[in-house]
Amino acid sequence: MGVKMLKFSSLTAMALVLSVTAARADGIMSFKDAPPAMSWGGMYIGGTIGYGWGSSTTHYDQGNHQNPSHPSNDPSGGMIGVTLGYNHQVNDRWVIGIEGDLSMADIEGEDKYITGWDGAPDAHYWNSGWGGMFTLRGRVGYDLGGNLIYGTAGLAAIDSGEHINGDAANQSQDNTGWNWGWVVGVGVERQFSERWTGKVEYLHVDLGETTGTSVRGYSYGFDQDLDLLRVGMNYKIH
Repeated sequence: MGVKMLKFSSLTAMALVLSVTAARADGIMSFKDAPPAMSWGGMYIGGTIGYGWGSSTTHYDQGNHQNPSHPSNDPSGGMIGVTLGYNHQVNDRWVIGIEGDLSMADIEGEDKYITGWDGAPDAHYWNSGWGGMFTLRGRVGYDLGGNLIYGTAGLAAIDSGEHINGDAANQSQDNTGWNWGWVVGVGVERQFSERWTGKVEYLHVDLGETTGTSVRGYSYGFDQDLDLLRVGMNYKIH
């Protein structure tokens, strides 16, 4: 978990630095005391497209194995989705809101063999992938004259497709369906007109570990997390 948090902290810091750098390059920092170009308040709909990459780790303890292997897979692929949200303009600078999105995904990893306690492959292999994602997040942003730098956090769910395939039917296990976790991220959104905005954002999703016991009494688990970089367009409808 320490490595995951270090990776996320580094990416978050990088995104914030890039956001401020882009703002300075665009000259908007010189308008610190000017009112925002237009209000961010209201309901909006939109669409996103992006690329996701993550880590999926599994274990399968076959009873007498004191140190079962924990092979890691690295699924990656594209995503496309729809967004619905609402912003409230608190004052000239601060904006708060809530946003939900639903995405279809084609994020797949390679098949991996599960090794025994002695490091030798046994008769089990494992594959993983994700077919969709849902998030419901709060947002807090600061307006730099038509450019909103924001942080976001909330709930996330991923449509998982993970399978441990054994050499017998009662040794195979699945982690399928929607698994819930948390999501945090940062982004930059720019006003193009009174109705249209565009954004770039980074999200990190952590689903924790799903565990269980097989028919033969063996313990197993799946641990998943996902990083996502995406761009989107929003249209204010209210």
